[in-house]
Amino acid sequence: MKAVDCPLKRVNSIERQNDLFERAQEIASVGAWEYDVQSDEMIMTDEAYRIGGLETGAEMTRERGISFYHPEDQPVIRRAIARAIEKGEPYDLELRLVTADGENRWVRTRGEPQRMAENSEDENDRAKKYEAEHSEGEVARLRGTIQDITARKERERKLQKLKSRYQTLADNFPDGAVYLFDRDLTHRLAGGQELSKVGLSAEEVVGKTLHGLFPDEIADRQVQFYRQALDGEKSVFEETYQGQRYRVQTLPVRDEGGEVTAGMAVARNITDRWRQRKELRQRKEKVRALYETADRLLRASSREEVGDALIEVTQETLGHEGVSVRLIEGGELVATHVAESTLEFMPERPDFRVDGESAVAEIYRAGETLVVEDLEDEDLDLSHDYGDLRSVVAVPMGKHGLFAVTSPEPEAIGEFDAHLIEVLARYAALVLGRLEREENMLRAKEAADRARQEAERSRRKAEEAARLKSSMLANMSHEIRTPLTSILGFAEAIEEETQGLEPPVKTGDIEPLGKFAGLIQRSGQRLMETLTGVLNLSRLESGEMNLDSTPIDLGAEVKKTAEEFRLQAEEKGLRLQAQLPSRPVWAKADKGGVQIVLQNLLSNAIKYTEKGGMWLRVCKEEREVLIEVEDSGIGMEADVAEGLFEPFRQESEGVSREYEGTGLGLAVTREAVEQMGGSVEVETEKGEGSCFTVRLPQAREKA
Repeated sequence: MKAVDCPLKRVNSIERQNDLFERAQEIASVGAWEYDVQSDEMIMTDEAYRIGGLETGAEMTRERGISFYHPEDQPVIRRAIARAIEKGEPYDLELRLVTADGENRWVRTRGEPQRMAENSEDENDRAKKYEAEHSEGEVARLRGTIQDITARKERERKLQKLKSRYQTLADNFPDGAVYLFDRDLTHRLAGGQELSKVGLSAEEVVGKTLHGLFPDEIADRQVQFYRQALDGEKSVFEETYQGQRYRVQTLPVRDEGGEVTAGMAVARNITDRWRQRKELRQRKEKVRALYETADRLLRASSREEVGDALIEVTQETLGHEGVSVRLIEGGELVATHVAESTLEFMPERPDFRVDGESAVAEIYRAGETLVVEDLEDEDLDLSHDYGDLRSVVAVPMGKHGLFAVTSPEPEAIGEFDAHLIEVLARYAALVLGRLEREENMLRAKEAADRARQEAERSRRKAEEAARLKSSMLANMSHEIRTPLTSILGFAEAIEEETQGLEPPVKTGDIEPLGKFAGLIQRSGQRLMETLTGVLNLSRLESGEMNLDSTPIDLGAEVKKTAEEFRLQAEEKGLRLQAQLPSRPVWAKADKGGVQIVLQNLLSNAIKYTEKGGMWLRVCKEEREVLIEVEDSGIGMEADVAEGLFEPFRQESEGVSREYEGTGLGLAVTREAVEQMGGSVEVETEKGEGSCFTVRLPQAREKA
């Protein structure tokens, strides 16, 4: 006899189940339901009602629930429920649902049979039986879930459409592979010529994730780029797989509305380019290392060091162990340096005459690099034992010898390494040439020393002659200057006496005396200026005139000189203007030297100017102080100005010259300026005037 269910207990049991379903709904975002086979009643969670478009709590039976499915899918769900009740078979279906308000949806519905033991009288035991799957007894209830998969189905539809669009591209993609993946990172499409090369087919890829295809290390790395594509971002990265290098680009795939529905990965085989880049990096590293280590070769101080450096640099930088160096000694190519590792695969080679018929001598005489990739492919002189030698690069080092790199492996020395070996040979030739020149210089050192000693004696004689000349000029100047002082004094006295006489002295007797006295004075003054110039030049050249280097105010010196010459300028009807700054301008110079310079320049300016005037300026320029003396005089031709500062040089020379003077003033000026650490230059134009610029070192302002 069957036990009769207690209504209260049944209600409590249903409440517990509802609570369970509600929690499941919250956690999994799916609706849950339970169907009681005996009462034909169905209870559902709020989410299940929402999916069906029903009001929460609406009465639901088996047939009414089936009626919400699409008419074409109703037989499918009806058979699945019947088999679950009759045979206890669970089901998991994806079907179309028509909601109460007529909306079409796709749902995933799952049903799990719940059996009940027939002889159980205990109510608690029966409740447990409801919760457990038991192999005995009839099915009392069906429990299951219903999930809205409309969005997923729409994505699958769009994905299928995308597959159709990209299938041709994937099937014919050259030098790589194309993968189309969904939001679960599952591949939905694959193709390309590169798939088969890595042992895959489109059928093996479709339906699998990255972890189902590649090692975890690769899959973990690529998953992040797949997810970025699904987030709408493009990525590019490189990956190595089965010895091949691939450039992979991941990008989002969007539908007509711009929504990202899938992702695509495009992998191109860039192994050749990658290897080229790798080889290029290796080449750059070799070149860098070569230039770093070649310093040992360039600093070699003997032929012995050159040979040692060639072996070390070749082995350490290029990685070739077989190295030999032959240098010219007594008309022979002598093997002065042979790496020990070379003798491991080939016997020791003899020395060869430079003019002989050996291959080594022919390479040296030809002056061209010999590259042999495989000795077995060459016509060899079998009288020589080459051992296991297979490849060789031999490079002449100019006229100094031969440099060879060898290997027991064929094609072991690539074209780039051969070029670097040539570079080393050229370096060695330069160093050997330098050593040869140094040796020749050492042999000529004694002769050079003797020549220097002779030159030193000649220089001393010339200096002595110059000193004697300067001394003679100074003495001559002194001897002439002394009586001239008296002459000038008497001339001045005569002139003063004649001016002070009163009648009855006859005027006709006195006037010639005054005229002669004036001539004596002017002639004496002229001679005094000449001797002063000679004396100043002599003293400057001999070092007897010491010019100090102390801070002086150039503005003050220029102002003083201008005042001294102002009367002389006005007597000729000329203007003399001193354009000076308001503040002192300090220069490192000698006051006496500056006065010599200013007096010579200003005297010349007045002498060679007939109308207009002169301008004196002082200014600062970075680290220098400038004095400018400009006139509106006769000027001169540019070719004459080039030698203007040489002694005794004037534009007009000879006894018929227009202007008086010795031509020593500018020579004295240049010598004085240079001894004060400065320079002097001139800008002039015939008929327009001249401008002399003196540059002196700037000094700090006095506190």
